[in-house]
Amino acid sequence: MREKDTIEDFYTVIFRDSCGAITEVPVAVRIKVEDRIPPKIVYPAQNKTVECNDSGNTEELLEWLKDHGGAWARGYGSSGFDSGEGRVV
Repeated sequence: MREKDTIEDFYTVIFRDSCGAITEVPVAVRIKVEDRIPPKIVYPAQNKTVECNDSGNTEELLEWLKDHGGAWARGYGSSGFDSGEGRVV
């Protein structure tokens, strides 16, 4: 399951009183997944010094920026389960 997933299911709840009378009530259940626990940064982004000298290092800088400076995070969902480790996106 991921953030914003929605799970829907339908059930029938059956009530029985002491006289044996039965009442069936249909119930629709909808659960929306919300992650309220922020990820833990495992490897923070690294500093980078760039010299603007027209030497053509623009592509290298753009790749570093797209990689979020090498940052990695580990996420834990609201249930406390580890959702894995990966690059910050």
